[in-house]
Formats: sequence, C-alpha cells, structure tokens
Amino acid sequence: MGGRPPTSRTFQKVRSGEFQDIYRTGSKAVGKLLILFFSEREENFSFAVVASRKTGNAVQRNRSKRLLREAFREHSGGPMKAGAYVLVARRPLRDENLAPVAGELKKLLTRLELISDPSTSRNGNGI
Repeated sequence: MGGRPPTSRTFQKVRSGEFQDIYRTGSKAVGKLLILFFSEREENFSFAVVASRKTGNAVQRNRSKRLLREAFREHSGGPMKAGAYVLVARRPLRDENLAPVAGELKKLLTRLELISDPSTSRNGNGI
C-alpha cells in the first residue's frame, strides 16, 4: 500500500496574500533548476510550489511541481527551521529527474542554513 511515511510536522499551504511578502522580505537562494524563498515564522510550517508559464506547457509545469514537492518531501523529515518555504521551478527543471532536483534543493537549504549538512561537519558523521 505505498504512501508517505508519517512525519511529526505538518505543512500548511502558503496563502495567496503571503507570496509577495515572502518574496520581498524572505531569504532567497538561486540554483540552476529552482529558486528557494524562505520567510521565518514563529512555529508554523507552510509550503508552496510555483511554476510559471515560462517553464513550459501545462504538462511540463505539473511535472516540475511534482518533482519539487517530492524533493522537498525527502528533506522535510529532518530538522528544519519553522517558516514559509516557496519553491519556484526554473525552465531547466522540466528535463531533469528527481535525484538532481533533490540534490540542488539540499544545497539551497544548506546555503540558507535551513538544514545542516553532515558532510560539512568536523568529523563527517553529522555530530
């Protein structure tokens, strides 16, 4: 019966009126495949995925959004800062698979210090 593993945190949707505020005041990390926006919140977790028409036709936009949601799901089980996360698909994303997308997302999350990268710790085991 597949499905997602249970996580201790639940993510709410970013409300439509919050996007401009997140874009304007939040942190931003730009990669080749996606752009990550983060706005710190008190204790709430919210999440949104955006793919504009520049990304491609409806099929390509939906595939890009599915890839971004799955890549984010892979990293959301670990320790993350509370806040609003907005992932914006860029055009090259539509030709990629999950592994490169998840890898770039991890780099961007680490760059904004939203997750800790075990490979950068002193002894290499994340402690």
